[in-house]
Amino acid sequence: MEQDPQNQKKSVDEAGELVGKVIGGLVLFAIGWYGIKAFSTYETNNMMDKIQNDFAVDAERQYRDAKQYGSAMDKCVQAGLAAMSHLQAGNSSSYGRWKGIEEADCAAAGLR
Repeated sequence: MEQDPQNQKKSVDEAGELVGKVIGGLVLFAIGWYGIKAFSTYETNNMMDKIQNDFAVDAERQYRDAKQYGSAMDKCVQAGLAAMSHLQAGNSSSYGRWKGIEEADCAAAGLR
């Protein structure tokens, strides 16, 4: 028993429409996935930059405390930590400044 050509054409059209919807859905899913992943990576990088900068600011505060209340050795160690925290944060000018402070404080502590 042969199928009516109109019904056969209708079946082919419905199948093509279904395939188009599936492909369209996959494309939208891929775009959405990429967008979420890109946003997530951006936010993670921003968060890490903030944490590293906060750590550097905290290291400077600890240095000020050591300078006011600690020994020469405490100042040397805290200046080194401040320098390293700026290096980690990618703050090259601050790193160089704190490296100079570390050299002077460590020399005053008799280490250089």
